[in-house]
Amino acid sequence: GGARRLPTLERCRRGATVLEEAMLRAQKGAEVVVVNAASASQVGGGFLTGGRHALEEALCMQTTLYLSLRARAHDAQSKDSSYGPWEHIPEGHAVASPGVQVHRDSTRL
Repeated sequence: GGARRLPTLERCRRGATVLEEAMLRAQKGAEVVVVNAASASQVGGGFLTGGRHALEEALCMQTTLYLSLRARAHDAQSKDSSYGPWEHIPEGHAVASPGVQVHRDSTRL
């Protein structure tokens, strides 16, 4: 077989949210990855506490991301008791959440 084509990085269209852009591209057949600078100390950022509604909170509100992050946090704490009660992303690491499903559109007007 031929060489695998490397993925391209593209920015969102002006005025589109990250999730809106990801959904549009997925509907056109693209393989999509959304990168989020998540809170390392609070699963889902302020999603459960009504805190600041930044990207992580919006993604948790509109998708199954929170469930994935919560499962990863539980796994991390089970494997290493030195983690704090909500520390789920060690410094210098990342969490992959494949298969996150969108269940709600943006609430933007």
